[in-house]
Amino acid sequence: PPPYVYAHASTGEPTSGIPLAEVGRVLVVQLPHKAYAAVQTPSAVVPCTARARGGDIDVVCDNGESGTLVVRENTWVGWRAWRDGSRVALRREGRYLSTEAPAGRHVYSFRYRPWDVWLGALLTFVGILLAAALWWPGLPQAVRQWLSSIRSKF
Repeated sequence: PPPYVYAHASTGEPTSGIPLAEVGRVLVVQLPHKAYAAVQTPSAVVPCTARARGGDIDVVCDNGESGTLVVRENTWVGWRAWRDGSRVALRREGRYLSTEAPAGRHVYSFRYRPWDVWLGALLTFVGILLAAALWWPGLPQAVRQWLSSIRSKF
């Protein structure tokens, strides 16, 4: 996504954004409309604090009025969302993750856990077992003995 804060390489007023600081001839500007995570209310765009790592995104928002939280992360099947520990619905329209954001301070958690990852893990495990069976000639006999001992217990 576009940067939330950028450095403008000349003095004077930027064409858009809120000036934060000036270091030498470099003007640092905040762009609230391009925040990675922000609540869009009828009257303003309120930037939120976000931390993302892999398929885990945690967002803290403190907005004065209700709106829609938009996280600039592509929405795919497999994303789930929570607000203050309770599951919330994701909006399915648009390119980015979004959900309802009531007024106040809230903590949002987004987790990406698609079903095909678990299928891939299962198939990998089965493949490792088959490779071990082909590599170690005594494995089929050991498995048969283990299964017989289990059957005898029942």
